[in-house]
Amino acid sequence: MALKVLKRPSGPGTKAKVGTLAKAKVQAKVQKASKYARSSSLATSLEATAHGANWVDCFKVFKILQNIEQTGLPYAESSTVLFVLKPVPPNLWEEQVFKKLKHGKTIKKLRFHGSVDKPFDLHGFGNLLPSYLPKLDTISFDACEIRRMVLRDVDSVRVLEVNGCEFKDNVFDVCLPNLRELVLQCTRADPVAFAASLLRCPRIERFFAHKFWCPDVPTLYLPSCKDFTFRRGDCVHKLHLYLPRVKHVNLDSNYGLLDIKFLKQGHKTIKDFDLKSGKAESRCTVSVVDSLAGLKAGMKYLETHPRVRNLIGRSKKRI
Repeated sequence: MALKVLKRPSGPGTKAKVGTLAKAKVQAKVQKASKYARSSSLATSLEATAHGANWVDCFKVFKILQNIEQTGLPYAESSTVLFVLKPVPPNLWEEQVFKKLKHGKTIKKLRFHGSVDKPFDLHGFGNLLPSYLPKLDTISFDACEIRRMVLRDVDSVRVLEVNGCEFKDNVFDVCLPNLRELVLQCTRADPVAFAASLLRCPRIERFFAHKFWCPDVPTLYLPSCKDFTFRRGDCVHKLHLYLPRVKHVNLDSNYGLLDIKFLKQGHKTIKDFDLKSGKAESRCTVSVVDSLAGLKAGMKYLETHPRVRNLIGRSKKRI
């Protein structure tokens, strides 16, 4: 004779409680989906407002940043861009950000925007990028504090920008073998660390520095650079440059520059990127508007240099 299985009688209200719990779970999922959808919309708006136009409406940018903060997330993402707005402990980058991304496989731009007075600690951060953001092309830092700036061997990255940022230590360890563009504005990096990083990024074709507050600028070896700008280098007195392929050089508004020199010899550690034997160095246009007033030899060095085709701001065009 088969045993009869007795069922525990459900008390009054049990079905109602189960239904309430199920409804709560559905509502939570809907709210979560709505939060991520709003995050995506805000990320798209922030990219268009802060990075998509020559003229930036700061009021609109701040308003979007406030709306992102209201989502409670430390970041906002769309299908192509990831904004990180709040610092995350170095050991939690993976759990709190990368594992939660919806568009990691398609994101091409990673942007840090400072919204709190705490530094972004990047220790171990760069190691996660190839796995979670395989198509990453651009990394930018805007108006934030940075600690332990280590970005190594992320082969997909072509552009690195640092705008209005403060480094909280002397770490500037960048090794991006396919980097093509480096932008530095209103910032300062440790000179020794910066020089070492440039040697590890020999494919840079565009170098742009505006108000790069580094009195002791090291010799800049940029064997692949075609467009070089170093303007408003306040307190900068010396610029020694290795630019064998450069076409345009902008040295505007370097009021204290006393020593400028184009080097003929590259650095031995990146000699494979030097011009081949017998190939002539490029000729270039050099702009020196409001610059070089204190140059010891006057403008003679640039006016007579065989590589300078056109000197803007001081002399007529040379053939």
